[in-house]
Amino acid sequence: MDETFRQLTIFRILRILRIIKLVRVFRASRIFSRWQAQLNIPMAIFKLIGHLATILLLAHWLGCLWGGVVHFESHKDGQGNKMSWMTVYGIDDKGMQTQYVTSLYWAVVTILTIGYGDIPVVTLEEKGIAIVCMIAGCGTYSFGTPMDEATTDFRQNMDHLNMLLQKERVPKQMVITFREYFLHTQDLMNHKYFSKVLDTLSPGLKGELGVYTSGEWIHRVPFFQGGPKTEHTKFITAITQHLTAMLFPPNESMIRRGDLTDRMYILSKGFVSAMLIGKGNFVGEDVILSTGVRHYEVRTLTFVDAMVLTRAGLQEVLRGHFPHKKKTIRRASIWLCLGRKMEYFLEELRYLRTSPQHAWTHAEESDWFRARMFNDHDLDLESAPLHLATQCVAAAQKALAAAVALDSSLSRRDDFFALTTCTKASHTMLEDSCRRGDSAAYPPAMLDATLPST
Repeated sequence: MDETFRQLTIFRILRILRIIKLVRVFRASRIFSRWQAQLNIPMAIFKLIGHLATILLLAHWLGCLWGGVVHFESHKDGQGNKMSWMTVYGIDDKGMQTQYVTSLYWAVVTILTIGYGDIPVVTLEEKGIAIVCMIAGCGTYSFGTPMDEATTDFRQNMDHLNMLLQKERVPKQMVITFREYFLHTQDLMNHKYFSKVLDTLSPGLKGELGVYTSGEWIHRVPFFQGGPKTEHTKFITAITQHLTAMLFPPNESMIRRGDLTDRMYILSKGFVSAMLIGKGNFVGEDVILSTGVRHYEVRTLTFVDAMVLTRAGLQEVLRGHFPHKKKTIRRASIWLCLGRKMEYFLEELRYLRTSPQHAWTHAEESDWFRARMFNDHDLDLESAPLHLATQCVAAAQKALAAAVALDSSLSRRDDFFALTTCTKASHTMLEDSCRRGDSAAYPPAMLDATLPST
């Protein structure tokens, strides 16, 4: 009999655990946020409503726990009758409705610390449940009190926004848009106070934290990679100190065509339209260029939290002692400039193809592209000088390779890298011209072809 009762008790406990599914009620917080955007109610009222809802939900759970504990007790009095708070209070033979209301009543007076004492605590199990309920009630009041300055600032700013929108009589749809944006700025306000905490850390701890927190995106930026570990740590620490948090609403242009290349955005949350880039990625790598404008556009698809690195901030960091990082970024900027120049001339060439005046062959288009790429419009090349120039360039390449063999550090110098790259490109072009054997590889008609002014 005792074994059967024990198994039945375990089965009931397992059924009680199904109450965990009620945690899904917290999804209602999303609906609550939507109401905040729709209704013109002060944040204090919303907080009060939320606190009352929390107390009612907790009272329901604790009432169910208090009423259900009697089904797992096996205490009996001297006459063999079952002993619990229900039997002492005299509602053990009442209906389910009476028992639930009584349990809820006990839970409410316990949470509110009133404690009339009319419902007795009889058994050891009931005393344990009562202790849990009293602690939960005290914790509810602590939870409802704001403990950080960021939350207080957010509520004050939200109230000020509501007053401003009401005073200016802003249209309803604009009001909803502004409120939704402000409801997403809580993380933005936290960064204001995070920076104060970071300032109190030692340089070593600040570096470790910077490398750890930026690990999700830093490995995606190729020109921030490599170098000695100590230099890398100091560089990332300096970069993180120049990052600024920004929030973008959905369907807003983060980057517009014609914008200056003065900012890079690292995404912390949300998605943008540039190949559906999400958290941990970045856009605006052309921030490493000294000048230029952007020929592409990036729009947000959702609310986007981003960390912004400006060109001024990057240049200030590079004023420090980061020799490897400077070389890496310098090389990346060279290749980026070269790629952009090629894209521009290719676009120009596509335009010229649409004109009947420029019915060129592939070889002629290649000659035009090379002339435009290297800004050389007055080449008068003959076969013998071409072969001689090719031999000289080949000899120069061998000399450069021998110099690297003697001193490998030369390959890490920017000027040496630019020299070897230009020499290799020149050798390829000269060999190609020699194979064709053209005496005039660049017809003047092609060299003078340009896009019309716009």
